[in-house]
Amino acid sequence: MTRCFIPTYRLLLLSASLLWAFSLQAQHQEERTLSDFNKIEFTGRGDLFLRQGGTPTLQIKTPDDIDQKRIITEVRDNTLVIEYDWDEDDWLDAAPKLELHITYPELRGIEVTGLAHIESPDLIESDRFVLDVEGMGRIDLALDVADLEITSAGTTNINISGKANEVRILNNGTGTIDAFRLISQEADVEVNGTGTVRVNTTERLWAEANGFGAEVKYRGEPKKTHFDKSGFASIKADY
Repeated sequence: MTRCFIPTYRLLLLSASLLWAFSLQAQHQEERTLSDFNKIEFTGRGDLFLRQGGTPTLQIKTPDDIDQKRIITEVRDNTLVIEYDWDEDDWLDAAPKLELHITYPELRGIEVTGLAHIESPDLIESDRFVLDVEGMGRIDLALDVADLEITSAGTTNINISGKANEVRILNNGTGTIDAFRLISQEADVEVNGTGTVRVNTTERLWAEANGFGAEVKYRGEPKKTHFDKSGFASIKADY
């Protein structure tokens, strides 16, 4: 009798492929219709994919073992609030990772607490936009706004492109806020800790950096500047 032996590495590869395929199939998807909102408030862990459209909608993707009824989504005061309904049995568990596809007619701000990756392929246009982040992750946005305000605490890396008239940035964490590709006329920047802020402004730059490794880099040759630094911080041009 002839025996057929399959090499061990092929068995491992086959097992990994089956597990990967199973993980793709074992995913639950739900779509929720929303009332109008112009801000997003997210608490938890997840990937947020934003797209501009006529009707506000939310598509949620999670592993099958996550009860999507415990994912709270409601609009309060024009703000789409997304959070997970914790109970006493969850205190030892990590927050479940969510995949959220959000369609918005208009967007004026995002507030994040937790671990999140946020991106949007569309240019976000508004008279004012506020980004408030506390936690870890990465955010990539393109903006065309008159007034922009960014506040960050934690290790989130934020990449902003586009244009703005006035920019105010406060970095109280260890992450990087990179706005070299955002052309602004006026900018007020403050860094506390070991974080970095990069700005591109043409008229006025007020910058303050405090702490060990706090760093402000700027481009655009602003006509008016005022710098204040302490500790081992740095404020310098980058061309």
